[in-house]
Amino acid sequence: MKRYLVTGVSGFVGQHFLKYLDNVGERIEVFGLDLVSGNYVPANYSYRFGVADIFISGVVRNILADFQPDYILHLAAISSVSESLNNPEKIMNNNICSTIDLLSSIEAVVRGSCRILVIGSSEVYGESDELLSETSPCFPRNPYAYSKLANESIVQSYCGKTNFDIIMTRSFMHTGTNQNEKFVIASFVKQLFAAKCKNGQLAKLATGNIDIFRDITDVRDVVRAYYLLLQHGRHGEKYNVCSGTAVSLRSVIELAGEILGVQVAIEIDTSRLRANDLQLVVGNNEKIRNETGWQPEIKLSQTLRDMIEGNF
Repeated sequence: MKRYLVTGVSGFVGQHFLKYLDNVGERIEVFGLDLVSGNYVPANYSYRFGVADIFISGVVRNILADFQPDYILHLAAISSVSESLNNPEKIMNNNICSTIDLLSSIEAVVRGSCRILVIGSSEVYGESDELLSETSPCFPRNPYAYSKLANESIVQSYCGKTNFDIIMTRSFMHTGTNQNEKFVIASFVKQLFAAKCKNGQLAKLATGNIDIFRDITDVRDVVRAYYLLLQHGRHGEKYNVCSGTAVSLRSVIELAGEILGVQVAIEIDTSRLRANDLQLVVGNNEKIRNETGWQPEIKLSQTLRDMIEGNF
C-alpha cells in the first residue's frame, strides 16, 4: 500500500487531487495537512486529516515520522499575486519557510526513499513573446514569483540528499469548480452568473485588463499531471504544467457569456488594474508530454460549463 502526504490539502487543487486519487484504482493511504479541514471525503482509500501549521516543525515531524509517506505533494502556499503585492513579507516568509521546514523535517525523520513534488509557478518566467520552456530565462515580476523562484533554489540544494527524490513544477494558470473568486476566471464566472440571475439577458462585468493572454488548463488535468509526475518525473527536474496555447481573458468572458446566454457589458474597474500585468504567458509542455504521457484533455468551454452548472 502506497502512502501519500498532501500539504495544503484543503485548498482548491488539494481537494481535486483527493478526488483524482479516489479513482486511480490502487490501494493507497493519504494523510492531508492544512490549517482547516476540507469537505471532501474519499470513498476508495484510507484518508486521515491533520490540522497542522507547517511552520511548526515539531508537529509536522511527528506526523511524518508516524506516517512515513512514499509520496509527498507539497501544495501549501499563498498563491495570490495580488496578495503578494499588498503584503510581500507575508508571501515570502510563508512560501519559502514552509518549504524549508518541510524538507528539513523529511530529512530528519523519513526513513525510506520518498518522492516529493514541489509545486511552483509560471510566474517565475515573467513575460516572453515565445513559448516558455523549462530552459527559458526567469524574470520574476512580483513577490509571489520571487518566492517561487527562491523555492526552486531551496529544492535544488536538497537534491543530493540520499532519501530525497524531488520533482518540481512550473504550473501555469488553472481553473475549475470550487476555485476561490479572488482568482480571475472564478470571479468572471461568479459575476456573470449573478448578473444572469438578476437581469436575465444582460450581464455587467467589472474587470481589470482583459486584453492579456494566458495559458489556461482545467484543474482536473493539472492534478492528473501531478499524479503522473509523482510516478514518473525525473529527480531534480522542473516541468511546465500547461496547455501550450494562450487565450485572452476577453475571449474567456465571451465564452462564459455564450454558455450562460447573456450579453456581456464590460466595465473596467481601475482598482483591478495592475501596472505589472504580463501581456502574454504561454508555455511549452513538450517535456511533461514526452516523459509522462500527459496531455491536457478538457477544453476550456467544458471547464466553464462545469463551473457554471456546479454553481462555481
